[in-house]
Amino acid sequence: MINLLRGELYKLRKSKAFFICCTAAVLLVGLVYWMLFLADAVQRGEVANGTGGVYVGVAEAGGQMQEVSGRLLEEIGIMEVLQQMISNSAAIIMAVFAAIFVIGEYGTGAVKNIVGKGYAREKIFLAKYIATVAACLVILALTVVFTVLAGGVIMWSAGIKQDWSGAFFADLLGYCAIQALLGAAVVGVVAAISEACRNMAAGIAIGIGLLSGLSAIVINGLDFLIRWLFPQSTLRMADYWMLNLMTECPLQDIGASFAFRAALVSIVWIAFMAGAGILHFKKADIK
Repeated sequence: MINLLRGELYKLRKSKAFFICCTAAVLLVGLVYWMLFLADAVQRGEVANGTGGVYVGVAEAGGQMQEVSGRLLEEIGIMEVLQQMISNSAAIIMAVFAAIFVIGEYGTGAVKNIVGKGYAREKIFLAKYIATVAACLVILALTVVFTVLAGGVIMWSAGIKQDWSGAFFADLLGYCAIQALLGAAVVGVVAAISEACRNMAAGIAIGIGLLSGLSAIVINGLDFLIRWLFPQSTLRMADYWMLNLMTECPLQDIGASFAFRAALVSIVWIAFMAGAGILHFKKADIK
């Protein structure tokens, strides 16, 4: 198992997809802050509205834009930006990388070679599963670090005082810990599905679809079915779906009940998808 993990980590170090995804995560952070900084400059009258395709205002009837008062950077802080980066762009990047990293070796015949060396199939899958999750957590960590650092620089350059107290870092640590668990669960689902389909286009499409409205439609449909079959039931599948928990996670003062539910859901999904992936990998033909 250790040798398999070392092999997977070596592949990560040599993976162009991994470095491209890491770079994309960092660049997207910079793009978001650049747009916010430009929008803030528009609000302060330093830049004309519409510069760089950035419009600041509220749409009225007839398509006219009404100017709004207040500083955007004071209303949207670092934690708010981090929430959007993690639940949107970082999640999609992690899903795409997981599909590429898992499926890519089937096309080159690397998986067949490893199986032919006599390693137990469950260990082969677990090594790939663990390495994929670990790589995606690195992408998530880069997103967090650059969001905080870039946010601090932007706030300072805009003359806005940022709270760097212990309470801020406590909220940041708690929020990131929960998002890391939920992110690992999401990646685990994509990795297991990618191993089953073994088609690059399908794997990436499924990963993106999982993070788009498709999963919301399925979860809402299950909730509707539960209410129809059991009108008195208070069970909501949405409360136990990791994507919902990622977006609903409070930025401050995370309650013990929410943290426990998020941790439980993450652990269950990680273990379930690992088990399902092992069962499929042991029975499926390797071509």
